[in-house]
Amino acid sequence: MTNRSDLDKPLNPGNLPSVFESDITKGLQGLANVVKQNEEKANAKHRSKKFFGFNLDVKDDIKMEELRILTSPSFASSISLSAKSTSKVYGVRVYIPELFGCYPLFTRNELKTYQELKSNQKKLDKSPAATKQTFKKVQKRLSRFPVFYVVDPTPTPTPFGHCEVELHDMSTMYYGRFIEERVPNK
Repeated sequence: MTNRSDLDKPLNPGNLPSVFESDITKGLQGLANVVKQNEEKANAKHRSKKFFGFNLDVKDDIKMEELRILTSPSFASSISLSAKSTSKVYGVRVYIPELFGCYPLFTRNELKTYQELKSNQKKLDKSPAATKQTFKKVQKRLSRFPVFYVVDPTPTPTPFGHCEVELHDMSTMYYGRFIEERVPNK
């Protein structure tokens, strides 16, 4: 049984900081462990995977600074290791049946019209409102597909071509590396 006089005694103020210090130390160690785990996850190599696909659209005026902003600095530096200052970066939107089979397909005519209007801004400006609306609709649908980047490819990627691509990170699937173009579909 506890003696009443023991309960009435004030605690020694010198003991309190040691109790709090050990709790604070344990809390900080736990926090440090969480930070370390998050850093390991952030620096871990991403899972990448290769796919075969169909070129929908090709953009060839991408600068290295823009590539760093659109993707990530690590991806941009890995893709531009052999790039010269005059190198051209191409961005290719690719339809991958395994991943995007549920998306509605484009007709070849829709893509040809889109390519013509995209390359000729004057023709787009003079076209009727319905054509402009169709152009914007195709442009919006194209934005759903990931972009794959390549520096100075040989041969140059073309719309309607078959290709092999590699997603940079399977968890996000926003961008990746354009490996090579296969025999174009004519």
